[in-house]
Order: sequence, then structure tokens, then C-alpha cells
Amino acid sequence: MIKNFFYFAVVILLVGCSTSRVDFKNDQLIIKSGNTASIYNGHLIARHTENFSTLFIDQKILELPQGDLIVYEHAYTDLQYEFEPSIHRIIRYVFETNKMIPVYMGSQLAAYQIALPDGQWLNLLAQRSDTQELYFIYGMGTVQFNKMIKKIDENAPSAFYKNVIQLNKQKAVQSRWTTRKVHFIPLVVPYSVSLFR
Repeated sequence: MIKNFFYFAVVILLVGCSTSRVDFKNDQLIIKSGNTASIYNGHLIARHTENFSTLFIDQKILELPQGDLIVYEHAYTDLQYEFEPSIHRIIRYVFETNKMIPVYMGSQLAAYQIALPDGQWLNLLAQRSDTQELYFIYGMGTVQFNKMIKKIDENAPSAFYKNVIQLNKQKAVQSRWTTRKVHFIPLVVPYSVSLFR
């Protein structure tokens, strides 16, 4: 019995150490992956929320110390709903892109360069910890983006495109969540309770 408890505790500890988390608190953007955490100072300059009844979006525009703008976006579903399984599919529809280059793929944290509808490239970090929460951080320059990726995994490759969109205060939010996408594509579906997920 004690031996089984010991193995259970070790498994919980290992699972807990391998989690990823993205958060913004007290003017600090925190990106945690495995045992490493990166902290970036960012001042909140604007906030926008959306409510689609089954999906809630919290978008924060942050200004970094060097003056660059990035967007921290938290999307979460009602308890009775969940995101469709593929994060690639969600990004494709929300950012209206047909060109996605996966730069880094971790178990829960991924980095992409995506082409926006106007042809400009956007650097994007995406984190999905479960089926009901999704985080995006985007808008950073490629030098900063590569530094973020290397802090997550020093062996990660570098992003290819150097000439990427630079966000401005009037048009910082690049995601396009709509009722049609959320409910009719759908990006959010009723939660399925299954032991075989």
C-alpha cells in the first residue's frame, strides 16, 4: 500500500513538472514550460472581452519595455463545452490563415509563424492545457520570438521569417472570433465525457 502511494506520488510530481502555463499578472507575462519559467515585463494598455455564450475571450494589449506591442489572449469555454481537438484548426479559422509554419511543438506549448489575410506574417505562441482553455501570445518581433522559444527549449529551431507584422494600438488584435466560427464551423462543441479520450 505504501509502495503504491509512493509510485502514485512520483507520477503526480512528474506530471506536474511537465506542464505548461501562460499567464499575465501584475504587469508580468509568465511563460512556464516544464521546469523553466520566463518572465517578461509588459504594461497593460488596453483590454477587450467577448462573450459568445459558450466561449469567452479576454484580450489584453501589452506594451513591452522596448515599446513593442503584443497581445495576450485567453479563450475559455463554458463548463459544458470544449474546443474542437485540433489547435491547428482553431488557429487556421481564428486568424483566417492558410499558411502556418510550426516552429516549435511542445506537449502543450507551440510556436508558429502564420500568414495573415493581408499577407503579413505573425509570430504566435499557443498554449492549450486542456480541452476548455487556450492561450495566444502574438505580435512580437522575430528576434524576441526566437529568444522566447529558446527559453522554452534551447534545442528548438529558429523562426524563418524575419519581416513580420509590428502591431499598433489601433489594430493590435489580429484574431477574428465570430459567432459563425464559434457555433457553426464549430470551434466549440458540447463537452463529451469519455474515458477513452
